[in-house]
Amino acid sequence: MLKRRTLHEPVAYLIKKKEFWSLSLLVSPFTFIPRPETEIIIEIIQNMFDKQSQLHILDLGTGSGAIALSLADIFPNSYVIGIDQIYNAVKIAKKNARKLSINNVFFMYSDWFSSLERKNFHIIVSNPPYVSAEDYQSLKSEIFFEPYSALVSPEKGYFDLKKIIRYSQNYLYHKGWLLIEHGSNQKKFINKFMKFSNFKNVNSYRDHQGFYRVTIGQKN
Repeated sequence: MLKRRTLHEPVAYLIKKKEFWSLSLLVSPFTFIPRPETEIIIEIIQNMFDKQSQLHILDLGTGSGAIALSLADIFPNSYVIGIDQIYNAVKIAKKNARKLSINNVFFMYSDWFSSLERKNFHIIVSNPPYVSAEDYQSLKSEIFFEPYSALVSPEKGYFDLKKIIRYSQNYLYHKGWLLIEHGSNQKKFINKFMKFSNFKNVNSYRDHQGFYRVTIGQKN
């Protein structure tokens, strides 16, 4: 393990687990390692809804299931679907659900919305790839152990962000909410694109380091 660490392999992969929102999650090189800054998404939703709410929630690009499992745990009367385009990530998420005995969550394979039956959700949440290929080369060496597809997106990092914003309108209930994580330098564009895509009440939130990390919008 020490030898692997000297090669900058992340500690989470060495011990095969990572804590997120007080949940101990299994992780593997097939899953993006959950980050503390992503917890701001959970905080926002927790402040928006009562814990007894009966919500339909969709987590796009669920990875280890961090967001989906946290929300399912907080809102026990709600039903959460987590999807990912990496089969082995879906397997890890299912293992985490069993290990944590969280039963109001379902994980499935899908390339974003492609395999999703026509459903409506009160909340769609996503931490998608938003790093450009150019910026990827300048990141810390530890990041190169994580799945490239979970990090890098075409069109200078905006391709998947735009796709999710555009198509979420088709899967949200009236007045449903989209919450999406993005890079701190992408806030201005995401705000404009959400409004262009007919979302209202668009607002961005800072993470605990002070960087704009999450933007939310409500379906008209």
